Amino acid sequence: MALAVWIMDDGGVHPSGLIISTYNFNANDLVFLQKALINNFDLVTSVFNKKEGLVLYFPKNQLSKLSNIVKIFMEPSMYYKLNGY
Repeated sequence: MALAVWIMDDGGVHPSGLIISTYNFNANDLVFLQKALINNFDLVTSVFNKKEGLVLYFPKNQLSKLSNIVKIFMEPSMYYKLNGY
C-alpha cells in the first residue's frame, strides 16, 4: 500500500515507464530501496540523475508486475501514472 501511495503522490509517467521523484534521497538510499523492491516484489528499477536530483525509474517491462501489486490500493483517477497498465 505504501508503494501505491508513493506512486500516487510522487510518481509520474515517463515515455518508457514510470518514475518516482526521489530528489531528497542519496545514492545509498536508492540502492537500499532498489534491493528491497527486487527482494520483496521482484521489481527491477534504475536510478536516473535529473537536474532536480535522483529519480527511481520503473521500465515498461516492469509496469505490469508493478500494476498488479499497487493498483488495488490506488484511486482510479491515478491509474494513468501506471502508463496504461
